[in-house]
Amino acid sequence: PDQIPPLSINVVQPNAIETSAKSASKPTIFMSEDVAKQVSKLTLSGVGAPIPAMAFGTKDIVYNKQATLLRRFNNDQKAAEVIIEALKSGYRHIDSAYFYNVEHAINIALALLSSKNLIKRHNLYITTKVWMTFHRRDRVLKGLKISLVDMGVEYVDMAILHYPTGLQDGAEIWPLYGNGSSMPRSYEKNDFLEAWKGMEKASRLGIAKAIGVANFNADQLKTLLSKATIKPAVNQVECNPTYQQNEMLEFCNQNGIKMVAYSPLRGGDYQLVDNPVLAAIGKKYGKTAAQVALRWNFQRGVVVLPKAAKKKHQDDNIDIFNFELAQEDMDKIANIPQLPRVLQVPSLVNHSDYPF
Repeated sequence: PDQIPPLSINVVQPNAIETSAKSASKPTIFMSEDVAKQVSKLTLSGVGAPIPAMAFGTKDIVYNKQATLLRRFNNDQKAAEVIIEALKSGYRHIDSAYFYNVEHAINIALALLSSKNLIKRHNLYITTKVWMTFHRRDRVLKGLKISLVDMGVEYVDMAILHYPTGLQDGAEIWPLYGNGSSMPRSYEKNDFLEAWKGMEKASRLGIAKAIGVANFNADQLKTLLSKATIKPAVNQVECNPTYQQNEMLEFCNQNGIKMVAYSPLRGGDYQLVDNPVLAAIGKKYGKTAAQVALRWNFQRGVVVLPKAAKKKHQDDNIDIFNFELAQEDMDKIANIPQLPRVLQVPSLVNHSDYPF
């Protein structure tokens, strides 16, 4: 049988941000349990617990403009404070990744709240992503184990293959040739099938309660479904009213895959948050254009991953489960002119498994 050595979990002592929990004497108010209970949960096909329909996205939540790409971005202390505020707002689904360099901050946040008996691991849904330099079958488990140790948890509810594009094994986050193109792990097409075998093993070991993918196109999903022993529970892709991914959503629905939307607000771009169609609909319901955009995706059965460093935006984003868009409004949003995708990865364009 599959076995994995016991994890040496390093739970960070919470003393550094004790002041973040001064209101802990009123835990029910402090943790916004009433808001958390309003967040719908969506059933996954075949495996895992139901997935909360909204997650708190953690990429770049504390952005350091002085940092280079390969040093990555977050300040653990500040990021932990942002995560604590999100949990206080009612978020119980945390979307993370090895590449985001935020998982140690998640450890700090959870350690503090657990020490105050304000939150329990079983009340959380934690997602992480296996990075491109961990695509060799055995390295998938290594990459996932790094995330578990960094977050101070023994399992994740969802582990996702971050991209279909495997890169050269090694310590570098993003190995590049001198011309700026990425160094592939293999030049063979569909090399992600090797990584998926490692993901399936993580599922069998129980360190990932469900497994999925991100940034896969429909052809890649077809290939994976034809070979997989355990099919992906989710495909996490860019999706919002200005980049609707209708064909991908139809494919996922037909194949029992839950679609998850990152950049559901187009990164706060004015072309979405100031969109006149969304604004007019929002006025009808007493909501913002951003709230309408999030609600629209939710009503299509899509899990949404908004991110926000400011408390007000965190509160606004999760406040979408107390109204319903009429079909005529859903139709108006469906007719919004489409824009190019936000995420572009020029260094991967020549990779045999580049998905875009």
